[in-house]
Amino acid sequence: MKNLVLLTTLAFSLMLLSGCEEESNLAPTIDFELVGAEVTGPMANSSIELDVENQSQTVEFEWNPASNDGGFLITYNFLMDLPGGDFSDPAFSIPSENNGLAESISISHALLDQALADVGIEPEETAQLIWAVETTSLSKVQLTAPVEITLKRFIEIIPSNLFVSGEATEVGDDVSNGIQMVSLRDGSGLNLNIFEIYTTLEANSTFKLFTRQEEGARSFGGNGGSLVEGGEGIITPSETGQYRITVDLNDFTFEFLKIDRWSIVGNVIENAWGGDEPLDYQGGSVWSRTIPLIDESGDEDARFIFRANEDWGIVIKPIADSENNAVILESFANEIGVSIEDVIVDQVTTVTITLDLSAPTPSFSVE
Repeated sequence: MKNLVLLTTLAFSLMLLSGCEEESNLAPTIDFELVGAEVTGPMANSSIELDVENQSQTVEFEWNPASNDGGFLITYNFLMDLPGGDFSDPAFSIPSENNGLAESISISHALLDQALADVGIEPEETAQLIWAVETTSLSKVQLTAPVEITLKRFIEIIPSNLFVSGEATEVGDDVSNGIQMVSLRDGSGLNLNIFEIYTTLEANSTFKLFTRQEEGARSFGGNGGSLVEGGEGIITPSETGQYRITVDLNDFTFEFLKIDRWSIVGNVIENAWGGDEPLDYQGGSVWSRTIPLIDESGDEDARFIFRANEDWGIVIKPIADSENNAVILESFANEIGVSIEDVIVDQVTTVTITLDLSAPTPSFSVE
């Protein structure tokens, strides 16, 4: 009987301790009211003509501050979308000044023009857009009512897009099938007027660059590395193969780099970082191959990067924290201050690795 009482008491005590431990692990619920921001300008139906001669001039977007009754931190995000959009996938978004703490943001004419180009608005065209402010405090988010404004794009001096077309290319000389080039941008997303594409070129043939995939578009040709608007077709190198074509419209020049192969290098292949496992060109600026990955070095940190021509000066890596596995040339990332990382391998097994260097956003996949 005495033992029974002791066991009962012990069991009851354990139940109490368990209950206390479970309750102590429960996160406290924070209940507060968030009153969102209210836009103050530019107001509805404002019309803004972007000035190509003063691209650094800014448009000031302002709003009254939000508030909450808990004294919690509040941040703001500027959003712009096409009419009818709900800002869930905005055409343009950027935190307000002071890392999202300010109740305003100054956006340059150049960046606004780039945002319009990205959603297909042609040069000199006038477009209706809506803008709003997203207010965030802890887990609570509020959106202001959308404000409709009118923006007019720059006169086209330097095009926002370039397409490659001609008998030397993978798509032939039908301009409507032109290969879009990748537009290089700085850390804020502003077009640097530099374009590139990795593609096959037939030897001693010609191609041109077009601003649109349609007859009558502005075209560029040239020779000797110099571009001329409306010029003769650009003559390709004397060897058929894959090339990187780089076009710089700041000084109207172009250059070719022969790509003998793209490979993966890392501690998941034979000879680890001294090895080189090539990918096969698939066409359309895509390299891919099914490769058995191995634990070559015994490191827990299994990883690899992409390298061209066994040259450490031509390395491509993923952009850190990218949602779409976007990749960038390492040297360019260092130049514009973008954080990059190696491709992390979760499981050492046979995988299909794909490096897609097509426009608009080069990326990779591991399946």
